[in-house]
Amino acid sequence: MSGGHFEYDEFRMHHIAEQIDFEIQNNDLPDPQYGQTNGYSKEVLFYMQYTRDTLMHAHKMTKHLDYLLSGDVGEDSYLERVKNELQVRKVNK
Repeated sequence: MSGGHFEYDEFRMHHIAEQIDFEIQNNDLPDPQYGQTNGYSKEVLFYMQYTRDTLMHAHKMTKHLDYLLSGDVGEDSYLERVKNELQVRKVNK
């Protein structure tokens, strides 16, 4: 499968989600440049995680649509994949 209908822009969502995850993981570590920590509150971290998860979900859903629109999969396969993704997201909430 190659996709490409969206010129692989959906991977930007994945990249941003990874950057957010990095910030979450390093929340209490001092910034090497300034020596301060962000020390975001638990509530802010919750919404950062929510944003990360939403972006990852959007990336996956867009990737499945990309494959359909690029002719790499048919409607049945597309529907199976998106329904599976929606089920996984529902279980993980």
